[in-house]
Amino acid sequence: MCTMTSTRLALLALMCCGVSGKRNVSFWYAPDSYGGSDIGGVLSVLKNNTGVCSSVMLYCGASIGPGGVLLQDEKNADLCLKPVAPEPLALIPGLESIGVNPEIVLNSGTSNVSDYRIFFANASEQIPALVAIAQRFSARGVNLDLEPQVGVPASTPADALAYASFCNKLRTALNAVGIRLTIAVADWSMMLSNFQALAPSVDRLMSMETYNANSYEGWLNGDAFGGKYNHLIAPGVPRTHVAPGLGCWPADCGKQPCWTTTQPSGVQRMNKITADGIPEVAMFRLIQIPSQTWPQDWWWPLLRSFAEAS
Repeated sequence: MCTMTSTRLALLALMCCGVSGKRNVSFWYAPDSYGGSDIGGVLSVLKNNTGVCSSVMLYCGASIGPGGVLLQDEKNADLCLKPVAPEPLALIPGLESIGVNPEIVLNSGTSNVSDYRIFFANASEQIPALVAIAQRFSARGVNLDLEPQVGVPASTPADALAYASFCNKLRTALNAVGIRLTIAVADWSMMLSNFQALAPSVDRLMSMETYNANSYEGWLNGDAFGGKYNHLIAPGVPRTHVAPGLGCWPADCGKQPCWTTTQPSGVQRMNKITADGIPEVAMFRLIQIPSQTWPQDWWWPLLRSFAEAS
């Protein structure tokens, strides 16, 4: 058996963790949403836009259950690891065949911070288990999509610090085997909104808050529908560690389509993100069924320009 030198391992870790210099475009994708029926369509649209998407964050069934237990749904795992007829390739090998890195998502599960607190406190057991799950799926990244929404308050400022401490340990373990760590963050959660504390502990913060807004001003500073991009890049938050999330579905703001669903809004936002030297955008989300094809077609040229910007 060949052994990997420390130098080679370090280089692999740098490549996997988003510091190669190339701008990254990532997508979230849940193959179980339609029973795997759009896997072929997803692989096709990514292949037709080769060179744009760097990674896809896959909901392959990992989540946090009651009592802070790490769960793995095997039915969802099969959608990622086994071919779904009529596709000849399974989802993960299919992504790899077109040069897209597979990453796995640890889903919210119970969405209860009490369970998350137990999970974080049991880092010595949970971190090796997460590394093992990532390696099972040949993942080049792990995305924590933990969204505390149960109880009043649903989380506290102390939870953000506990989360940052856990992420710091997890990132060290993942980076050691060439896997990056990203987390979903948002202003609406006290656990997820302390960007200054969270950013140094991960490879990327991926903002859910920036998905949508009803104007450019709203997207920059926040409105009733989202935004707050400026908080994501505020002083004290390293820009090399952030990725604005961009909603690419036909969202409504009140009784009308959001400003962020229009092509001119995409141009304006991508110009701003590029000018600010942001290394990655995170798109929510990929769907390719006849009645829903996300992202909208106009996104692809904008994302290519971003990915290829020097």
